[in-house]
Amino acid sequence: MAKKFANSKSFEAFEDIEQLSREKASIDMIKLIDSTDLVNYINNDEDIEDTADLELSIEELGFIDPIEVTDYNMKKGKYMILSGHRRRNAGVKQGYTSFPCIVKSFNTDKEVENYVLMANSQRDSSKDVLLIANRYRKHKDYLFSVGKTTDFRDEIAKRLNLSPTSGQILQAA
Repeated sequence: MAKKFANSKSFEAFEDIEQLSREKASIDMIKLIDSTDLVNYINNDEDIEDTADLELSIEELGFIDPIEVTDYNMKKGKYMILSGHRRRNAGVKQGYTSFPCIVKSFNTDKEVENYVLMANSQRDSSKDVLLIANRYRKHKDYLFSVGKTTDFRDEIAKRLNLSPTSGQILQAA
């Protein structure tokens, strides 16, 4: 069966997806990193203290979702958390001292900023209007800083999964 799959069109499609993902994801490695070597992203102003939901998940299932980090502009052996501030806090509260991490590569501060903005946009916060407003402002500031000067509303709506006219969170299909 495996031999037939390896020669199929589906296998070729998987290889294409894997190659594209590898190129876009910029993953250097996956490694276990000590909590003391993880540094919070300085401009992350998301609430990272409310971790009860994650603590319960970690208690029941273990630590199943790696933290995304980078060593870009960091001292040797230190990693900046891009996505996973709450996961790390919840893990620490559950007694974890090291964490599985996906180490990503970046070339500029703007790449890091955009990555963090997009990662935070995926977090469910549909009931927190102030958080959505803050994210909107941060995305607008970012887009302006990279040269986008018009049509912010539609672009930011896509980035935040919002309806550009009503401001409602769009449901995943």
